[in-house]
Amino acid sequence: MSPQLWYVTWLPVIPVLLVHLAGVITASVLLLRRRTTPALLALLGFGALFVATLADLARQPLLMLLPPRMSLSQVALTNAGLGCCCSLLDVLAFTALLVALWQGTPTEAPAQADEVVEATWEEVAERQ
Repeated sequence: MSPQLWYVTWLPVIPVLLVHLAGVITASVLLLRRRTTPALLALLGFGALFVATLADLARQPLLMLLPPRMSLSQVALTNAGLGCCCSLLDVLAFTALLVALWQGTPTEAPAQADEVVEATWEEVAERQ
């Protein structure tokens, strides 16, 4: 394995890290304001995505620290194990985000919206 320059690895990942960080900040503000389960799940989901992305970036330097006497199959197995951990963390993060989205959507919003529209049409009819 030849070492890559740092910017070849980091530049494509910086926008993804910034989006995950923005999600962490937004979920933190929402959690401080409302203290709901969806806000907590969103914070956990975006935090786990941020950590998983950083862990995926640290995978190559970790592989470079392996002893040179390891065979290629052992290095490949170590790389696959680290990738599996990052993928599992991604799955858990996306599951937390999906549950947060599911719990955060109101179930009675369409009925309330219909009542508001009907009240508005009644007011318009009375004015004419």
